[in-house]
Amino acid sequence: MPYLTLCNLGCSKNQIDGSTMAGYFRGQGYTLTHDAARAEIILVNTCAFIQEAKQEAIAAILELAAYKKTGAC
Repeated sequence: MPYLTLCNLGCSKNQIDGSTMAGYFRGQGYTLTHDAARAEIILVNTCAFIQEAKQEAIAAILELAAYKKTGAC
């Protein structure tokens, strides 16, 4: 069974969009996990309209990208 980690950042609209994406992936057979080390797919759902949001997004992407080397991703 494939695993997916979904990282939602930003406003409440992103949370709604993230729930929609999670439902899609569940329908495709993925199981959601908070353990990014187990995930075959790590999806970062964010916006970057203001500088703080850009910085938060870049930090999350760089942190999660490390799992390409150490995890299942």
